[in-house]
Amino acid sequence: MVFIPQAVEPITNTLKTVKPSELVEDTQQEEVQQVQQEQKDEKTLATEALIQKLKNDDAQVRFQATLALSQQESSESVDSLIELLKTSDPSIHPNLIWVLGRLQDSKAINSLIECTKNQDPNICLYAICALQDFVFNGASNPLIEETFVQLLNDTDLEVRHVSALTLGELGNKQALPGLIECLSSEDSEDAYQALKLLSKIGNEDTASTLISCLDSSKPLNLRYRGIRLLGDLAERGIINADSINPLIKCLTDEDLSVQRLAAEALGKIKSKEAIEPLVNLLINSAHGNIKPLNEINSLSDLVPHNKDYEVTWTSAMALANTNIPEVIGPVYGCLGDNDPLVRLYALEALCKAWSNEPVIVPVLVDSLTTPDEELIMFARKVFHNVTQEILDYGTQKCLENSQPEARLRTVLGLANSDDSRAVPHIVKFLNDDNEPEEARNYARELLSQMRGETVMEGLKQCLDSKDIIVKLYAQIVLSKNQETQEFNSERYIKHLLSR
Repeated sequence: MVFIPQAVEPITNTLKTVKPSELVEDTQQEEVQQVQQEQKDEKTLATEALIQKLKNDDAQVRFQATLALSQQESSESVDSLIELLKTSDPSIHPNLIWVLGRLQDSKAINSLIECTKNQDPNICLYAICALQDFVFNGASNPLIEETFVQLLNDTDLEVRHVSALTLGELGNKQALPGLIECLSSEDSEDAYQALKLLSKIGNEDTASTLISCLDSSKPLNLRYRGIRLLGDLAERGIINADSINPLIKCLTDEDLSVQRLAAEALGKIKSKEAIEPLVNLLINSAHGNIKPLNEINSLSDLVPHNKDYEVTWTSAMALANTNIPEVIGPVYGCLGDNDPLVRLYALEALCKAWSNEPVIVPVLVDSLTTPDEELIMFARKVFHNVTQEILDYGTQKCLENSQPEARLRTVLGLANSDDSRAVPHIVKFLNDDNEPEEARNYARELLSQMRGETVMEGLKQCLDSKDIIVKLYAQIVLSKNQETQEFNSERYIKHLLSR
């Protein structure tokens, strides 16, 4: 054999470039690719099998296949489904569209938009709902919005409604006429959604259009929604003056819900024209002569007698929302109503409108003298939040009432407030020689029944009083407290004041 050294080196070099580890890696990579290919083939076969099941005569089988396809996340399956929309039997297109909507792959958007042009309204509606899913999941695609704008003029009512609701979610003002049309939908969910969206994006034209919904010839549900929406728009400062008279007319409607919703809307509009009609709604004509607040001695003269407690308290709220002092009389009268909800809502209305005015003090005082525990708790909470200046001025006016019964009722309310700031006023009352002895004894009893810590805190505040009698009284009780290590303030005050 002839030895040729030149041939050895290339062969040797070739052998040197191949490492055993690399050979192993190549083998492993090939195996992985083979496994992936097999899995891919399995998924493809599974997808194809599921698609075949979409053609099954059994509805349950078709449903299960559709559900299984919607749970696949393979990009290849999306491509296959899109292709099937062009080639397969149209009978399975709704299933394919539904699956594409659930998969939320942006590759499907153009195909779904194309499906909205289908002559079959069923396929068109499925495509619209699939695109709606993209919108609700945050997809930002101008083609989708443009498609829905075009569909607002579709001949199919349901297509128009879905398009309007979707555009409303996007805040598109072009949806407003369609949303107003949705208010009359038999589908209560669509109607409610339209009401919600119109409240959010409605404008002056919306308020103007809604006036026609108030007519008594319209279906009740449409009237309810139109009235409520006018009130919602008023909260945003969108008010159509032409809607006030139709709303006032609704206050005398046979339907109590129409009355209530109209009162609520007028309260939000805050129109002075509505005050008298609201007062007439609130109280019975037999109780129409409202007395000034400082002349009221008995709430029974002002008890409203409406057929529906909701109408009564809604009217009270509406009147209170006007923030006009002249309406406080009829609202105040609701505190004597037989229905506890009317009483509570009336008090809430009064406190909301006049919490920063002295007139709130007699209102709270009367509420604190009722047997209604819920009313007392609410009044007590508001009482503690009234400023010192308002509390002092309002209480002074109450105690200047010419009727002894009214003054004593004031003291009772002050004692029941559980507020230390009420103590000086009670002390001043019981030291007033012009008050009947029996009334003063009652005031002493009330003061002795207040919580001990509350009384002591109130008496400490009395030390700064400009009234010498109040100041001396506080000094006597507080000095006695310092002399006794174990001191029961309630028991001692009761003993001291009863001597």
